[in-house]
Formats: sequence, structure tokens, C-alpha cells
Amino acid sequence: MEQLRCGRDPARGGRTGQRGLSSRQRFIETCLRVLGYAGAPSTDDDVAALVAALGADRYWAKGAREEADLAATRLRIRHHWEYEDAVRTLRTMEGGTWAREDQSKWLRQTFREKDPEGWARFLIEEATRPDAQPDGVAAAAAGLKDLPPAESVPLLQSLLGHASSYVRLEAALALHDIDPDDPGARGAVARLALDRSIVCGWRPDLTNRWSRNRALTAALDWKGLSTAALRAHLIAPEPDDPEFISTAVTRLASTPDALTTAEVRDAWRRLLDGTSARHILAAVRYLKRVGDVESKTEMLAALDRLARRIVEVGAKSAGTSSKVVGRWRDSVRELSAPEDAR
Repeated sequence: MEQLRCGRDPARGGRTGQRGLSSRQRFIETCLRVLGYAGAPSTDDDVAALVAALGADRYWAKGAREEADLAATRLRIRHHWEYEDAVRTLRTMEGGTWAREDQSKWLRQTFREKDPEGWARFLIEEATRPDAQPDGVAAAAAGLKDLPPAESVPLLQSLLGHASSYVRLEAALALHDIDPDDPGARGAVARLALDRSIVCGWRPDLTNRWSRNRALTAALDWKGLSTAALRAHLIAPEPDDPEFISTAVTRLASTPDALTTAEVRDAWRRLLDGTSARHILAAVRYLKRVGDVESKTEMLAALDRLARRIVEVGAKSAGTSSKVVGRWRDSVRELSAPEDAR
């Protein structure tokens, strides 16, 4: 413990620098996870001692401290189970990291195993509580499918009208698990899949848990959305999300309704007229990769517009940096028709 606190590698006996710190940090965090999942009741003291030994001035200790908090919660839930404590912990738990996501899943599974009746009561309360967070309601919707249909189906049907697309998706998926022929579930995923207002990108917030792409998969698999309808959606003049375009084009590729090469390029070109850095850069990345010389002028104009926005509002608000835009501008300028390359 003293060697860890002083920044020494116990195995080598000397200072290890940045590389050693990363290795030691991973080791400590792994130990804390194991203690939380398998430690005895007395492990509480060991976790507290380890946190104290990390030292307040160690910049690399932040991750270990968070793991220690998670481990302490797991130990408390495992060895000192109380219904109210479990409910309070779930309702106040923050998201934003994979470790917290894993903690939430573990706690819900443990809750279900330790107190099935209490778990059912909690799900119903969470699905109907006015001030419940959307993530909590969505998780409750996913769990409701394990309750008797007489209790779960009316609640899930009401959640199909929830303001959060994530909640609506989980409710539809649960309803389909209960009854694969449920028309409400089939219609809900089709509407979600074609809703251009739902973001499909990456974190933060897991972009509403990828509701549109997951809904698209369900809608096509359940025959709630035809490939012809999806094709019509993609060739419409309104621009869509780059993640959705990529997924939808791939799903259609092996069907009679596959888009032509020109139609796929048009779907990407429409993104160049927008203001979203993510959309513009995704379109430039695709069009540059396929060598779309015809879009060269449009790509450069979109990148110039993005560069001006960075100057006006800053890189953080613009969603990208001048360095990234400059690199893509240089790359696009190199595009030339085959006859020009000779």
C-alpha cells in the first residue's frame, strides 16, 4: 500500500513514470471491481484504506476513487440489503460512463434477484412517477415485460406516447416481447425509425440510446416498415442523420429496393447544405472516399462555412476544430477527375 501511495511499482521497486501509473491505475481499479462484486462484509474497511492510500494529490487517482465509490455501493447492497436504499441508489445514480452503466445493470439485476416483489413494485412506480428521469422510465419499461401481461401491457401502451424516444422504443420492444403481433409496437418502431428529429450520433448520453437505428432494425424485422417505404424516405429532399443514412443504405443493399450509386451520393450531398459539423464532416468523409469530384465545389463551400463558424462561436460550440476542417479542405482539394490525374 505504501509503495502504491508513493508512486512506485511494487513488482519493480522503482518509479515507473506515466506508463507505470496507467498500469497501476488499471490494476487498482480492477481490484476494486473484484472487491465490490465478491468482497466480504469486512471489505468496506479495505476499500476505505485503499482510497486513503491513493493520496489526494494524485491526478491518476480520480478513476480509482470513482471505482471505490461504486465498489462501496455494491458491498452495501450485497451485504446490507434494504429496499429503500436500492430505490434511492437507482434514482440518484448518474450516468455518462461505461462503469456507471455496468453498475446500473448490476444493481437492477441484484434488485430483481433479492426482492422480486419489491422489484415489480419499483418498476410500476418508476413507469408512472411524474418526475422520473427518462433513462429510469426506459429501464423500467424494459423490465415490465417480466410482469404479468395484465399489469405490464396497459403501462407499456401508455409509454408509447412518452416524450422520450428512448422510452417509446423500450416500451415497444417490451410489448413485442410479450406479443409479437402487437400492432402498437410495430407502428411505434416504424415512426421512430423515420423521425428525422431524433439524433443518431455518439455520446454524450448515448444519443438517446441509438433509438432510431435500433427502431429501424426492429421495424424492418417485424415488417412494420417496408423496404420500399424506407427507400422513399432516403431519396426524399429532406436531409437525414449520417448514422441513419449509413445504416439504412446497408439494410437496403441486399433488397430489390436498394438505392443506386447516384441516390446514395445524393443522400450524403444533402448534408453539405446544413450547419452541423458532424453532418458536414460525415458527408465530406464519404464523398471523398468514393471520389465524388462532382461534389468538390460543394464540399469546399461547406468546409469554408464551417471554418467561419468556428471563428464566430469557437471550436467547442461549432463541434470541431480549425485543424480538422483544414485537414479535410486540403484532402478535398486533391480530388481530381481521372483525366486530370494523368
